[in-house]
Amino acid sequence: MKKPWHSRYFEVSLLASIAAIAVCAAFLVMSNVATIFKCLCSGFFGVIGLFTPLYIAVAVAFVLDPVVDFFQNETGNILKIKPIKGAFKKRVRGTAVTYIVIFLLLAAGIRLTINSVGANEVGQLSGVIEDFVGDMRNFLISVKNVLDDTGLFGDTDAIFSGITNRFSDISQRAVFSAALSITSAGGFLLNLGVGLVAAFYFLCEKERLLYRLNETAEVFLPKRVFKFVKGIALDLNGIFSGYVAGQIMDALIMTVLISAAMWILGIKYFMIIGIISGIANLIPYIGSIAAFVLSVVAAAAQGTPMRALYAAIIILSLQQFDAMFIVPRVVGSRVKLHPVLVILALSVFGGMFGILGMIFAVPITAFIKQNFDRIYMEKKFRA
Repeated sequence: MKKPWHSRYFEVSLLASIAAIAVCAAFLVMSNVATIFKCLCSGFFGVIGLFTPLYIAVAVAFVLDPVVDFFQNETGNILKIKPIKGAFKKRVRGTAVTYIVIFLLLAAGIRLTINSVGANEVGQLSGVIEDFVGDMRNFLISVKNVLDDTGLFGDTDAIFSGITNRFSDISQRAVFSAALSITSAGGFLLNLGVGLVAAFYFLCEKERLLYRLNETAEVFLPKRVFKFVKGIALDLNGIFSGYVAGQIMDALIMTVLISAAMWILGIKYFMIIGIISGIANLIPYIGSIAAFVLSVVAAAAQGTPMRALYAAIIILSLQQFDAMFIVPRVVGSRVKLHPVLVILALSVFGGMFGILGMIFAVPITAFIKQNFDRIYMEKKFRA
């Protein structure tokens, strides 16, 4: 006797049920696609965030690699140490000296800053801020009185109350953001510490790590893919090395120029302002804002408004000079790009992707140009 679940009706009912479930699931997915996409992105970036110390370690090792080579060779020559024969050369001495020099420079800079900025300067700066707030309050009151006299606005009290509430909301958000930044600073410092430790071992074992990475890629990737990926990696390494060297040179030049300008204007802490501005100049927009704010505030803290105005004009002029002449020539020469092409790349990528686009505009453009030139030459000689 044929069982009922073997009948044709049972098969049709089962298929219909599966189709109905599939349609309902598709409808639920389509109606909640934004939420699902948001959850997937949140999970993806959460997983990526777990490897933050690794990103820091790779970035630090990449930037400090030429410095480690320099100290490894120089200390070997001074101490007359013969190279150890072996499959892989360790750079423990050069890495240790590099870390010690960097930490000593940071400690000296912090000590200089603490010694330079005393209680009198802090009190003077707070007085300047209080005067600024008082002047703004008096200015708003005078504007309100003028509007009341004209009679153009019926209820100026409501208007200025709305402005006050708006500024109050902005201030509360700023305080809340600052509190969150302080809270998250501990996690960042932990990631930074782990990253610096990992970078130390990356720098010491550079040859061994590159050999293992090359062997692993050669085993798991097809021969053609491996050759292609290795060529891309070598191109990117050369381009980003030149880009980082150019950016560091640009930061040094701006440090000297800003320090000299502040010294000529007679502004205190001109060296500190120049160093901080030069380091911040490695990040587009951030360096400009840091240099402008530090210079103007330092000049205003000395009680000379005209000096603050002169500082603002000079900083803006130096920033334009840096963007139009120094960066295109210094950075462009390192990555083999024409200055005009550097300016266009910064403009286009900055307009499309903002600050992140400006950071990677030059190396990406250099990579595209390098591969375009290679393809062009291959096709030209093949024809």
